[in-house]
Amino acid sequence: MAPQQRPQSGSSTPSLVRRRLTVVAVALITAQILYAALAISLLQGGFKAPKRAEPGGPLLLGIFLFGIIGVMVSLPIVKSLAKRQPAAPEFMAFSRALMTQFFVGFAFCEIAGLAGLLIFLIYADIKTLFFLLWVAGTAIAAHFLRVKKAMEDFEETQH
Repeated sequence: MAPQQRPQSGSSTPSLVRRRLTVVAVALITAQILYAALAISLLQGGFKAPKRAEPGGPLLLGIFLFGIIGVMVSLPIVKSLAKRQPAAPEFMAFSRALMTQFFVGFAFCEIAGLAGLLIFLIYADIKTLFFLLWVAGTAIAAHFLRVKKAMEDFEETQH
């Protein structure tokens, strides 16, 4: 049996890039779940919010809206990046541009998860945390599916 040769870094295949993207997307969505697990374990350990008042008010609303707006602007920003992307005849240049779009989208989606954590740490409001983590995870999955579809479409046009 001959040992399997790994493709060189300059010759990644579309299926290999899609698999790597899938692994990264699963890890990023799993991170949202781990944020929730962290919050649950903190509450079980007796975590008390520094602000004793009921959640609400301008600070909570501001943080919440900041997180939601971060997710809302992620798709238009990524679509704008895609429109400015030059037509790439080779897959490596195309996949690099798609990865950039995915990670820009992820960065804006992560704002919601971090806003939820901040709200949890200030108010111990786990419901708002769960909601914002769900929004972030769903948006990350949407960006992943968009990039995956674009890769598949590119691959179909090449064959």
